[in-house]
Amino acid sequence: MASSCIRSLPAGTSTRSRCPHWVAAARRDGLDDFVVNGLVFVAIGRDDAELADAVRGTKQQIAFYASTPAYRGVLEAHDRGELQPELTRMSTEGKWAEMGELIDDELLDLVAVVGDPGMVGRAVVDRWGGIYDRMSLYVNYTLDLEALMATVEAVRQGAGVVGGVRRACGTQQYATDDGPKRNRRK
Repeated sequence: MASSCIRSLPAGTSTRSRCPHWVAAARRDGLDDFVVNGLVFVAIGRDDAELADAVRGTKQQIAFYASTPAYRGVLEAHDRGELQPELTRMSTEGKWAEMGELIDDELLDLVAVVGDPGMVGRAVVDRWGGIYDRMSLYVNYTLDLEALMATVEAVRQGAGVVGGVRRACGTQQYATDDGPKRNRRK
């Protein structure tokens, strides 16, 4: 089985417009078992405080990726190329937390899925269900198991998945094949 993991910064229009072409080319070249794995930034919160923490952490992670010169072209595709050198400068000064403040809500919404667990689960399927065969939710903030599992369940329901959770959604924070593991961040 061939596999491709797409890790483009804006998991929005740039990847979405290119991905069907990649999959079609792989299948044309005889890679019928080609599996497209996607890493999806999510900011999940069940109340205003949780959501604010999730948004802050997600913006910081987006800023970290965007500070890398290799992502300048991706940012330019979304008229945000000017952010890259400023974020690079800030990273060299160790201003990691402040970097996230340069990511506005418009860019956040382009790159990430934001909301409560049910909303995020449905939006992940709406945005990526027809493109990714497997998805991992990128979570770099504290997310408790209950919120995570509610999100995974919403993804599973939206995708019509029966069986193992990992087929619908894995996470950076938890392994879900054999049931939840401890949060590696604690």
